[in-house]
Formats: sequence, structure tokens, C-alpha cells
Amino acid sequence: MQDTGPPTFFDEGFGRAYALVEAVEAMSGQKHGRYSIFLDGVNADWLDQATNVLDIGNNQIRLLRLVTTRKRILALSGEEDLPKTGDWIEMIIEPQGRGSPLWSFAPDDDYRKASRHAVTGLRVLSQLDRPSVGAAVSPSVNAGPRLRETFDLAKLIGASSPKSVRKRLNTTHKVNSCAVYDVGQANYVALHTRTTGDRHSAILVDIGEPLAFHRATAHRRKPPPPPENALVILTHWDWDHVAAGRERANNAFANLWWIAPTQKIGPNLWARVAKPQHDRRKLILLKPRTSDIVSKCIRLRFGRGVDRNNSGICVLASVEDKRLALPGDARIGHDGVSLPQNLDAIAISHHGAEEVGIAPRPSTAQISTAVISVGRANKYGHPSLQTIRLYRQNGWRVSRTDQRRGRRTNYVRLL
Repeated sequence: MQDTGPPTFFDEGFGRAYALVEAVEAMSGQKHGRYSIFLDGVNADWLDQATNVLDIGNNQIRLLRLVTTRKRILALSGEEDLPKTGDWIEMIIEPQGRGSPLWSFAPDDDYRKASRHAVTGLRVLSQLDRPSVGAAVSPSVNAGPRLRETFDLAKLIGASSPKSVRKRLNTTHKVNSCAVYDVGQANYVALHTRTTGDRHSAILVDIGEPLAFHRATAHRRKPPPPPENALVILTHWDWDHVAAGRERANNAFANLWWIAPTQKIGPNLWARVAKPQHDRRKLILLKPRTSDIVSKCIRLRFGRGVDRNNSGICVLASVEDKRLALPGDARIGHDGVSLPQNLDAIAISHHGAEEVGIAPRPSTAQISTAVISVGRANKYGHPSLQTIRLYRQNGWRVSRTDQRRGRRTNYVRLL
């Protein structure tokens, strides 16, 4: 991808940014109620004047991490509550100073190194009728709605028919086993399969890896390279579920077919993940639907929520006479995804966070396994002891990927 325009405030340390809130997490073990807010950001001055916002250059985008207290961010924004996942915000960014600390990660070095700035003004763009506090932030009145529509995959690319998805899934004749890999604070699941002609293959449900601020949680061994005929299914468009497929040298997932939901994403996800895969004509998008897409051994079920976690794809699969569920980050229940009862295996959603919903009833025929994909000593305090207790009380044997360090394998066998 070519850079567009001269160096921006991301290099100079002063300016205005729009950013999509990817995650808001209370930080584990921090005093004064500190929060980590993960953002997908773009140069606001450039975006306001751009005629083709879909051709964003690397120097106009950054992944951002804002670390601040609840009191400080409410003072900056003038709001009564913290920004929520899916909100667009506008920020005034200055060189290191008295504002809330902000770290920016550039795509040119694959988001490895962080530059530190300070946020001195902030506004939630869905609340433009309220005055901002702190440094003046004066966005266009139409900025919020326009940004929410700009990176909407349903409008940028459009959805494929369920028939074409079913045809792609039906190349898999049998699922032999399922492994949840230890990739740190991220999600990566491999269904080992057999395809037409009895060839070994795999369906990869999410291809996540930790970004820079969670790199210390990563296992020293990565999952094995995928077979050339493997299929990728993204449960939803969160960075910790798709980061291994970002545009970079030796991208092992670039030539694989991907199936993913149509969701609203941020500028970095568009420029570094979705657009390159679409340009290779290897991206199949699905609109949310009320009925399942059913193939020979895989069933795709959509969540019923409105946010990214709860409107994505849940993968249901059969291994011999056993049934497993891979819900991604979706809550289990009426406001997320509904699951069948008597499951034999499940990957507990959202790294075992508190907001997982109900625990489905396990099969009584044998010991049923629930696995949490989580990074050791992650900054969010995942998994929740409450969630582990909930599953154990319902009869599940709970395993964690981060408790396998020092063993010969870097995965938990789910089935």
C-alpha cells in the first residue's frame, strides 16, 4: 500500500484524530480505577478532506491505546459514562504532556513500536449536542453518522449468498478433531478436517494473535502453517481474532478463502486486513440471518445482538457423535447467540470474561470440556473466576490455554 500525503500529527505528535472504540477494559490490579481503551484511529484533518477515504495510506492510520482513569476521561469528554465499544470519538492529541497518556502503533513497522502522546480533548461523536470539556474539539455535525457508514463492510463490499457459502463449506466432508491454540491474549482454533478426495485440511475459526501491548502473553511457538486448502471463518472483526491475517510479509493466510460477517470496522482493519483480502477476491461476507447455514458437518449461526461481539458467527460442528460450539466473543443467551444443550465441548466466549451470559448444559454421556483461550498475565484480568465457577457448577471440566506453558504441545485438544 502506498502512503497518502505528507507526514501527519502521528509523526509530529500534535493534531486531531477520529477513532473507533474497539475495546474498553478495566485494568487488572490498577489503582484509581484505570481503564485501557483500544482504538482504531485515522487522521481527522485528512479524512475530512479526502475524496476517496477507502484508499487510506499507512501514514494516516494508527492503532491507539489510551490509558486513563474514569474520572479523567469523563472530565475530558463531558459525558456521564465512558465511551462504549463501537463508538466513534474525536481526540486532540499533543506531544507528551499533562493529558491522558496515549500510545500509537504504526502499520509501517507492523504495529510493533509505540510512540507516546497525550490526549487533551475528547468527544464522543454520537453526542454532538453536548459541549466538550478541555481542549476545544469541534467536529463536523455529520462526522459521527458519516464515520459509522464509511467502513461498513455491507456497503463497501456487499454480502454473498448463503448458497455460495454452503458450497465452500461442503468441500469439508468430516471434522476429525478440534484444537484451541495458545496464542496469548487472542483466539485461534483449528478444526482438523478431511475434504473432497480424502485430503487432510483445516477450518481455522479465528486467526488471532496479540498486538504490541499484549505481546508478552504470546506463546513462543506459533500454530503450524495452515494447509494450502484450509478455510478461515472469522467469528467477528476484532483484532484479537484476525490479527494474524493482516497485510505483511509472509502472510500465511493471504491465499486462503475467508468467510466473515458484514460488520462495521475501523480504518486500520479496513486498510490492513479486509481490503487486501477483498482485492485478492478471497473474502466471502455474510449478512446476519435468523436461520443457520448448514453444511455436511458445519453449522453457522448468527448472534442476535447489535454490537460486533454479539452479531457475529458462531460455529457449531460435529466430531463423530460429539458436538462442539465455538461462539467467539458472543454472550450465550437471548441477547447474544443461542446454543443447543447437551454439548460435548465449547470454547468459552470472550476469553472467559464476566459478560459470557449463561453456561449451556453439557452432555451427560461423558466428561464435557470447556476451554478458555486467554493470555497469561493479560492486562484485563481474564478469565473471570465467576465465569470459571459458573461452568464448573454446570458440570463442565474447564481448561485454559495459558496453563499449558512448559508442556510439549501449545494447544488444548477440545475434541
